[in-house]
Amino acid sequence: MILSSLASSVSATAIERDRPAPAAAQSAGAADFADLVSAKKAQAAAEAARDEATRFHHQTSRSGELEPLQRFESFVLRSFVESMLPDKNTSFFGTGTAGQIWKSMLAEKIGDEMAASGGIGIADMLAKREASAAPADKT
Repeated sequence: MILSSLASSVSATAIERDRPAPAAAQSAGAADFADLVSAKKAQAAAEAARDEATRFHHQTSRSGELEPLQRFESFVLRSFVESMLPDKNTSFFGTGTAGQIWKSMLAEKIGDEMAASGGIGIADMLAKREASAAPADKT
């Protein structure tokens, strides 16, 4: 007896599920779905912006922590390093535009790491000069 009433209850529920929903319920469901999708897109955009702001850098890399003067030194060092890299070594860098981009990216990273490790003293020299000029401006 209990089994038969349970079976009829389950079959009645299954029949109700197979029926199409009324048009008002479908449009309300579509609006809810659209709101959910737009909320998810906004959340994904916010996460992407946050991730971009906290750019990834390798664990052993200190170049993600460069101060403005170190960034300047990195730029100067990148120019030095790029001019020292071989022009004709296509087996390592590749050919054409892709090879030039690869070479430039390598020089940039080497310059960043050199500047983060203390560089050649450009940032220190500029910091000392800036510090000595600051008291003269206040008087």
